[in-house]
Amino acid sequence: MSYSAAKQHVFNRGVAPDSFLDELVAWGKQAADEIFAPNQNSDIYSSIFNTLGPWQGIAHRRAVMLEVLRVLAGFESSWNWNEGVDKKSKEKKTARTIEAGAWQVSANSMSFGEELKDLVRSHLGTLDPAAFQKGIKSDHPLAMEYISRLLRRTVKANGPVLRHEIDPWLRKNAVEEFQQLVTPTDSAIPAPQMFAPTTTLPPVATLAPPNGRPEIEQMFGHPANSDGTLNEAWEGANIRRVAPPNNWQLYYQDDKAGLVRVSGIRMHRLLEDTFIAALDDVWDHAKQIIGGSPTDDTLRAWLHTNRLDQHGGGFNFRPITGGSALSLHSYGIAIDWDPDHNPRKKPLTRTLPDWWYDIWASHGWTDGRHFRTPDPMHVQFATGA
Repeated sequence: MSYSAAKQHVFNRGVAPDSFLDELVAWGKQAADEIFAPNQNSDIYSSIFNTLGPWQGIAHRRAVMLEVLRVLAGFESSWNWNEGVDKKSKEKKTARTIEAGAWQVSANSMSFGEELKDLVRSHLGTLDPAAFQKGIKSDHPLAMEYISRLLRRTVKANGPVLRHEIDPWLRKNAVEEFQQLVTPTDSAIPAPQMFAPTTTLPPVATLAPPNGRPEIEQMFGHPANSDGTLNEAWEGANIRRVAPPNNWQLYYQDDKAGLVRVSGIRMHRLLEDTFIAALDDVWDHAKQIIGGSPTDDTLRAWLHTNRLDQHGGGFNFRPITGGSALSLHSYGIAIDWDPDHNPRKKPLTRTLPDWWYDIWASHGWTDGRHFRTPDPMHVQFATGA
């Protein structure tokens, strides 16, 4: 079998061997749909939604899982089915806690769900920890289904997932490749389902910031269902991960994982042009401040030193802080920049420079410096809300 996107590098581990990918695809073709179906757990799909979402049905979710397994196996074992004890762990090892296999799982992880025990019992005829260690190395279909079901239960059993270390290495084009490979050749691959917005959206070239909630919803649509939950049809039609200009690098300030490099920010599709234009102007202004003819590396380093390449989130379906109305983040029309150093509080405390706000304002964005409770991290493409 020939691979292209699935042969992309993972961290400093190299690329997955064809033999590993062959087994992954073979398992993906026959694995039960229920392994990938939506559930109520805080699981792998909710963990990586901002990286590979939105989900487009079982076929897409199946391919996403294969991509997760590809990258995670690189982190955990460099794709070695026979990998043994995690030498970095300080925990005293017992038969129940010894990590084994390509995804470094231990027998005590069976406590996360009865279906995990049932799976092991059906393959090995026993739940004995020593037998588990051997089986998870030698029985590759067991290993792949076990880690998939474990990730549907929790992300706490795999450090690289919990800490979002795998996220920068997950690739949408690899998901597309996996989806093609696991879909029967006599079946057409369904195109991602798209939904028409409920309102007529203005062309980007004439986009001006709306004033007040009615104008916001006329322009960007309404992200909530009648029961107050997220309207996934609206999200699928309107929210995109927008990449910065090619010379930029962006980072996300994660409360647990720290600073994580990201490929873009999720926002409403209509804001792509104004977002990129603002960052282009920030880049040019930084060049003027530095002076001379700085290289791209010099500019990126300067932006990073001044934390102008760090954000705390774009689209996020939630109410406003301290209230019940939907935050403008719920519409994908707000971004928080360097929240660690520009907190929402009284009195106003900020490190973002005046010229930064001036550039965003020149492209139609307002900021939260003058909110009742100052919110200097916040820029939004709207007024009066």
